[in-house]
Amino acid sequence: WADGQADEREQEAIRRALPQKGVSQDAVACFISHSLFRDPPSKDLWDLWESFSVSFLDSFPPQDRDSLIREIVELCDLVARSSGGV
Repeated sequence: WADGQADEREQEAIRRALPQKGVSQDAVACFISHSLFRDPPSKDLWDLWESFSVSFLDSFPPQDRDSLIREIVELCDLVARSSGGV
């Protein structure tokens, strides 16, 4: 996905992983079919997301924040490995 496109193996990894985190199959299907998933975000949208993410994470107690960051990194790693990345 880091190459700008999510191949079938990456999409399947997402379809399997997110429901285990409490995300419904319908929400996963909607996410994968959305243009924001298929097309890289604009720089402005990326900057907005980065600002939101930092503010959101700063609102957590340090231990919870670190746990959430680890979980996100693990999911990213899982998706990357599904197509030979990392």
